[in-house]
Amino acid sequence: MFQRRRDIREKYEAWWRCEGSILRFDTAKKHHAPPRIPSEVQDVGWLLAYMAERWVKEAKNPDWDWIWEVYRTSWDGTYFGGEAYPQVWLNLGPGVMAAFLGGYADFRGDTMWFELSEPLTWKKIANLNHDPENPWWRFTLEAAHELGTRAKEEGVILGTTDIGGVHDVLASLRGSGNIMTDFYDHAQELQRETDRILPLWHRYYHELDQVISLYQNGRDAWMHIYSELRWYPIQCDLAYMLSPEMFEKFVVPVIEGHCKSLERTIYHLDGEGQLAHLKYLLEIPELDGIQWVPGAGSPTCGDPCWFPYYQRIQEKGKLLVLGGVLPEQLDELMDGISPEGVLVSIWVRDVETAQEIEKRLGCLADLRTRGPRPLRYLD
Repeated sequence: MFQRRRDIREKYEAWWRCEGSILRFDTAKKHHAPPRIPSEVQDVGWLLAYMAERWVKEAKNPDWDWIWEVYRTSWDGTYFGGEAYPQVWLNLGPGVMAAFLGGYADFRGDTMWFELSEPLTWKKIANLNHDPENPWWRFTLEAAHELGTRAKEEGVILGTTDIGGVHDVLASLRGSGNIMTDFYDHAQELQRETDRILPLWHRYYHELDQVISLYQNGRDAWMHIYSELRWYPIQCDLAYMLSPEMFEKFVVPVIEGHCKSLERTIYHLDGEGQLAHLKYLLEIPELDGIQWVPGAGSPTCGDPCWFPYYQRIQEKGKLLVLGGVLPEQLDELMDGISPEGVLVSIWVRDVETAQEIEKRLGCLADLRTRGPRPLRYLD
């Protein structure tokens, strides 16, 4: 299984050193019954968030054995190719730190909503702090213990929860509309709370990482990248609406703070509106890499229109993470950029397409799911 597959782990470690590339893809197997999940949950990946809300709001204790079997059934129905591997992700929604602080979260089938209906004043936000008895935080730790125990037995990797970007968490507490004007009208309060929330962010990360590290060597997160060292995908989604000057003034210091506290970092560059900020990101020495997400309605990551940006990233010695590349785009992509330090997730429609790609890449046969147990291919 993954934690016992040194060769796969070494490929990811080599990638972190900008040595070689990672190519991965997965797809659903035909004629395989999907796992049975509650009708309110649209995808297996959101099962844990659904269970968290029931635990917090209805005092319903999770059946951890059943949850694990749901994950197992999902993996059994998935064909993993290249350097893809199964992962248990503590997915409680993007920016769950807002719930750790403010106590509010609302499950909506395929996401968790953290923005308060009544935005908090900056004075109230200043009084929020780490609370070990916060129910969302307690559930997160319990889930890490319960799933970590089972993941260790199976050799599966456990991914930490999506804590969120510091400014995005503040946007949930303050209100998205309010915080955009706060950059101008309440810059002092915004800066004060940003400086206070950043170390709190790392406290949550550290305490959760200590629990996860009881059950495995290495780390993972929502970006689904294995690392032996402490790492996290850092982000500021609302930066899409910020001017480059505002990004440099307010966001860059936060990113630098993350980079100095973590051993490895990848910035989640989400949407064309953030391309204006790329020049600032590339000047942060400690930032290891960039994940590019074009956004809805834009060409996929494999389109040549993005190649000049990729080349700028690579010229600075940064890693490059690309998702949703089409199989027919792969050859041109790898010809257009350096393969060193590139991680590509390829979109495949079926197992036959995955197998064709494996033949082209010369992937090993033992990367395929075999036998009745879903993870035997990682033995």
